[in-house]
Amino acid sequence: MILHSDENENSHHPVNSIDHSAKNSMEEHELHDDAPIDEIKAEDATEKEALAELEEELESYDSHDASSLAKILHEVLQSDRIREFRKQFNILKKRFRDLLEEEKNKLYNAFLEEGGKPEDFFYTPSEALNKLKDGIKKYSDRLNEIRKKEEQQLQANFLAKQDVVHELKQLITEESDIKKAFEKFHALREKWASIGPVPANLSEELWKNYKFYSDKFYEFVQINKELYELELKKNLEIKQQLIRRAEGLMKMPSIQKSVELLHTIQKEWRETGPVPKEHAKNLFEKFKETVQKVYERRDDFLRAREAERQKNLEIKTALCEKMEAIAAENYQSLQDWKKNETKVQNLDETWKKTGRVPEQFNEKIWERFKLARREFYKKKHALLKQIQEELKKNYEKKVNLCEQAEALQHSTDWKKTTQQLLNLQNEWKKIGPVERKKSDEIWARFRAACDTFFHAKEQYIAGQSEREAANLEAKKALIEKINNITPAESIEENLQLIKSLQQEWNEIGYVPAKEKNAIEKSFQEALNGLMAKVNIDQDKRFRMEYKLKIEQMMQAPNAEALLKEERTYVGNRIRKLQEEIAQIENNLGFFKHAKDADHIRKQYEAKIESLKNQVSNLEEKRQLIKNAFQKMGK
Repeated sequence: MILHSDENENSHHPVNSIDHSAKNSMEEHELHDDAPIDEIKAEDATEKEALAELEEELESYDSHDASSLAKILHEVLQSDRIREFRKQFNILKKRFRDLLEEEKNKLYNAFLEEGGKPEDFFYTPSEALNKLKDGIKKYSDRLNEIRKKEEQQLQANFLAKQDVVHELKQLITEESDIKKAFEKFHALREKWASIGPVPANLSEELWKNYKFYSDKFYEFVQINKELYELELKKNLEIKQQLIRRAEGLMKMPSIQKSVELLHTIQKEWRETGPVPKEHAKNLFEKFKETVQKVYERRDDFLRAREAERQKNLEIKTALCEKMEAIAAENYQSLQDWKKNETKVQNLDETWKKTGRVPEQFNEKIWERFKLARREFYKKKHALLKQIQEELKKNYEKKVNLCEQAEALQHSTDWKKTTQQLLNLQNEWKKIGPVERKKSDEIWARFRAACDTFFHAKEQYIAGQSEREAANLEAKKALIEKINNITPAESIEENLQLIKSLQQEWNEIGYVPAKEKNAIEKSFQEALNGLMAKVNIDQDKRFRMEYKLKIEQMMQAPNAEALLKEERTYVGNRIRKLQEEIAQIENNLGFFKHAKDADHIRKQYEAKIESLKNQVSNLEEKRQLIKNAFQKMGK
């Protein structure tokens, strides 16, 4: 049987023609019109986008560090999941950028805290981040290779399907054996189905050409009713099976997988030939209804997910507002800033636990939150600069204390120096911290100076009992010596002798506390005895004794305190005597008319003269005290 005629030949169109679409062909040949199939097939150009909408929630990497992310990438690169991992890869890259920023800020803050200048800071990523960066590049390169190969494969598939269309055209125009024609037709249809996808922009036109020539083939073979009816029956069974498979998708747990399989079923449906006319409409309506249910199930899922993401958007918007409010505060100290750092960390944790938001807001809301968080941490930089100045001042103060302590470390004035060093230690405690890298060094310097003094003091105190006992014996010997001295003829020689004895006494040092008063009394008695042997009037002797007393005070460790006490005593005594003199002089007026007024007046005048002499002596003493202070530089 010949499958072509002049009329049929004239009705054929070139492979790249779209003048006769599959739909137009069906309208012209109602015998194999089983419904407008375009209504139920998914367009190739949007198929991947539709599936992308159904992808399950992508994993968040907010809790991962650089090492775990590098491990995940390594496992993906060793698997066959490179292409399907691409969306997850975008989230991983965002986490990488966040880790990079966090590490940089952390190192920058530490650099400033250690005294570095902002302009000197240079950031080098850690080994873990560099390893992750290498993994990201390897994945990107592999993905680009895969995409390039896919594009090449799409083009190859297009050429292969063009060949199928061309062979269909040749089959219609050249094959005369109807049985062989059907065998070749089925082989070509299987070949078409086995060839993968083609470029989206060429898919529709190619399909229309394929459908056009497929329909033309059925038009030509109508003359063989038996074979044609068998073909229709076979197609009916195939499409009934496809409907059952589509109905089974409603029970599938994974909506994404059900839609993927639905696309496969739709593809098989449209590549299956016509069915008996009496079944065509009902069969198509049933298939269309089933397809619609699968898509409705998908749409319900998407709506529910969209509602959940909308709630997440509200939650994240509130988190942004809270973060922005914290970032906008004016922080006067690092302590104030740190009080809110915990709040920021809690907001960060809540953000990580909150699910995704609608796709169109995802990047924008994240940038808003990240910007506010960055502004909060920027304020720490300004505070750190302020702290650097304080640390510098504190260091200068502690250096000054070190210098003071070092100037005292070899002193043997144990009591006075002990108090001075204790005062320095109290000042040290009041001074704030210094830079961490200088803290141990400056403390070691200060402590070494203090330890030098107190260690020497401990050694001194350890031998104090023996020294005091020896000093006691030396002072007893000196007293014995004084008691046996015969005064010289010259008063000046005697005064010089007494002064040298006083000096010798002061240089001997401390004696046991329980013996101090007794030995001091014995020494004073011995001096008084020596003074009594010297041929000198009483007043001059008292002046000499007082002068010796002042000189003795000047040699004492607490000389300033003793002299101040003596000056106060003398001043108070002068004041009281002057008050007494003024009182007596005032009383003299009451005795003018008394019987024995002259006698009383003489008594009071004598009393006044005596008191004035005492005041004069005390004034001399006060002058001696004043001279002593001048000699001491006070």
